[in-house]
Order: sequence, then structure tokens, then C-alpha cells
Amino acid sequence: MLLETKRLYLREFNEDDFDDLATLLQDPQVMYAYEHDFSKQDVKDWLDRQIQRYCQDGFGLWAVILKANHKFIGQVGLSMQDYRGTQILELGYLLKKEYWHQGYAYEACCCCQNYAFYHLKQEQLHAIIKHDNYASIALAKKLGMQKEDEFLTTYYHGEMLHYLYTSDKNSPICLKMRDEQLQESHVQKIQEYNQKIILHEYDSKWINDYQYEEKKIKEILKDKVIQIEHVGSTSVPGLCAKPIIDILLIVADSSKEDDYVPQLLENGYILKVREPDWYEHRMFLATDRAIHLHVFSKDCLEAKRMLVFRDWLINHPEDRELYAQTKRSLAQKVWRYVQDYADQKSAVVQAIMTRALKNNNEKK
Repeated sequence: MLLETKRLYLREFNEDDFDDLATLLQDPQVMYAYEHDFSKQDVKDWLDRQIQRYCQDGFGLWAVILKANHKFIGQVGLSMQDYRGTQILELGYLLKKEYWHQGYAYEACCCCQNYAFYHLKQEQLHAIIKHDNYASIALAKKLGMQKEDEFLTTYYHGEMLHYLYTSDKNSPICLKMRDEQLQESHVQKIQEYNQKIILHEYDSKWINDYQYEEKKIKEILKDKVIQIEHVGSTSVPGLCAKPIIDILLIVADSSKEDDYVPQLLENGYILKVREPDWYEHRMFLATDRAIHLHVFSKDCLEAKRMLVFRDWLINHPEDRELYAQTKRSLAQKVWRYVQDYADQKSAVVQAIMTRALKNNNEKK
């Protein structure tokens, strides 16, 4: 499972999904916007393209599964598409017709839009929509997208008029959706910050603070701890940071809270954040210590990214300084939520992460 909403979960396609995908892509009513009948080879090519995207981009179109009965009901996700000679990030979806008009498309697309903005660190998201696809146009508007362009696209049977719709992360409607999402993900009501960010120069005692927490957590959870790491800015010597120790804890399945949450709560940790739609992330605070304990499942992609980012900053002083300068500049502003400060670092974080991931992949 990659992402989760109240009624759905999204996961990567695999070869075993061919039959389910074929029922979707070979339904003329579902595929009317393509004006093309999909053969078995077309379906296979589509499936192979998604699997290739996961490896190449880290995202693609994902299978949409209904939680209530674990049935495949469609696909939704993100892909890079050509638009007037440039590559843009597009949101796309297809649902089986028996699941239309029940809010599933909005639920899944809203989840993907949040993922694009706040985890892929994108400032904009796009949708390329056939001019007479009124349902998708209505959905795009509900997501805060606005029409930006009209253009002709060549499909199987000639040119077709399409519209480009775009949402902006900082638009009023997207910010309102973000506020709602933040409140929903916090177990306790999130409080407005409305202050500047206070950064401290690197302090070697942060290592000792982390080691104390590591020992304590291992004593509490014992063999349920698969991996525990010091992450975030306090884990990088020479980097300025908020004096909060970020800890990465890997367990078998972070969604199974009964396996670890009660033990942590009994020992003074406070469950602050629950994000089932983002890698089943959980985040804890401590009652008397400045820590953020992030819990993910084994083999979680985001956990691996956190470690790659940390190691890159440790070993590359030029990017460490770039990141520090960005933090210092943004810290001078007054932020409604601390998360807003984190989000505004996204462009620099993504640029550094791209270099780090490329280097990491080349070593494999």
C-alpha cells in the first residue's frame, strides 16, 4: 500500500493486475475520451509503462482498491506528460463505471494532489482534459484547478481539442484544503504558530539526545524495532536546525497501531500525527523532551529517502550550505504553521534530493 483515504487505498500495479486493468481499459464507456479500443497488447503496454514509471520517477498511476471489500475499482495517480514541448506533472484517473458518482474520484484525486504538493514538493499540478469530458472538468474545478490553455492533441483517430487545468499549491482553495488536511491528520487540534522560526547552530549534544531516545525506544519496543535512525537537520554536523531531535523508527507495519502505540503511550510518548494517506506515517512527541518520533513500515520509500537525504548533506558541504542558507532566509518570516515553513523549503529540498537519489541509484 502506498496511500490511503477513508474508503480507499492506492498501491502500485504489478503483473497480476492485468485482468483487472483490462476490464477497465477495454470498457468503451470508461475510455470514451480516448476514442480508441484497447487490445490486450495495449493493456500490457499500459501496465508496463506504469511499472517503468515507478522505477524511473518514483510515481505513476496506481491501482485504486476499495477498503470495504478489497476490490479493484480503477486507477489514479501522477505522471509526467508532454505539453507544448515541456514536461509537466499531470493528475489522471479512471474508475469502473459502477463506481462513478460516489465521490471516489474526488477522494482519490485529492489524496494524489496533496501527495504532489507536500511530498513530491511540487508548486503546481496539471490535468489535461478532453474538451467534452465534463465530469473531469467539474472534478478539476473542485480540486481548485483553473483552465489555463486550449490546444489540439493528436490521438489515435486524429486531433482532439483539450484543455489544460492547473492547481497552485498556494491558491486560496488549495490552502483551505491543506488546512483541513492538517487538522485531520493531527490526533489533537493543531495550534497556529504565528511566529518566526528559531534556528540554533549545530550542537554536538544532539547526538547524545538521540542516543538517549534510541536506547529508551529499544527498551520499550524490543524486537518490534526493525531499524532506528537519527534523521533531520540535527543529525547533520555543521547544519543549523530547530533544536528538535527527529528520529526514524521502522516497524513491521505502522498501520497496526496495537503493536507499538500503547507501549509508547505508557512510557510518556504522545501520538500527535496519524497520516494513513501518506505511507501510514505516525509521529510522536515526548512530554518533557524536544523530539519528533516518525514511524514508518518496513521497506517504506519515504523512510529510505530520509536516510539518503541525511547522508548526502553529511557528505556534500555545498548542498549542506545551500540548505542552511534557505532555512535561515525562511526563518525570518512569520509562519502560521511550522509545517508551512517546512513546505516552503520544498524547491531546494527537491533539488538536493534529486542529486542525492541520482547518486544513490548510480551506485546500485
